[in-house]
Amino acid sequence: TEHPNTVNFHNYEDHKLISIPSGTFFSWHSIITTETTSLLLSKQAKPVFIVRNLVEIIFSFMNHLRNDIDSSSGKSVGNSKNFFRHDEQSSIYNTIIGFSDETFSFFGMAPIIKQLVSFFNFKKEHSCLIINYSDLINNKEKQITNISKYLNLKIDQKVIEDLCIE
Repeated sequence: TEHPNTVNFHNYEDHKLISIPSGTFFSWHSIITTETTSLLLSKQAKPVFIVRNLVEIIFSFMNHLRNDIDSSSGKSVGNSKNFFRHDEQSSIYNTIIGFSDETFSFFGMAPIIKQLVSFFNFKKEHSCLIINYSDLINNKEKQITNISKYLNLKIDQKVIEDLCIE
């Protein structure tokens, strides 16, 4: 049977969940499939993929699950207390390999790794920009400049500086 919280986890391989209105951008946690590639190419999209260190992802997911961050938007992950009932090492293990009991189910890192692999496979054959999340946080000006160049956008230096103010 399907666990109650799995309804809140999207099928990141479903290209039908992606909408790219003309002249806009979209943000999604997609795994790049053949169908996703066709959609991106048909829309003449200029993909910018943000990747993150797997260790950072693991701890981000643990924080996300422990604090049920999406509950305020009506997308609670459900009862994750059993996920964290043991020591920190067990919680890390559950985050990596996945966890399921009668009240809670989490898929683990397999889909995240599949997503990262899909980005790099896409880059082998198609134009895209891959940015490391840490670089975006630690060197915003350079990364905004890189993104604007990739997207052929002329952005005034003052605007870039304003975007980088913390």
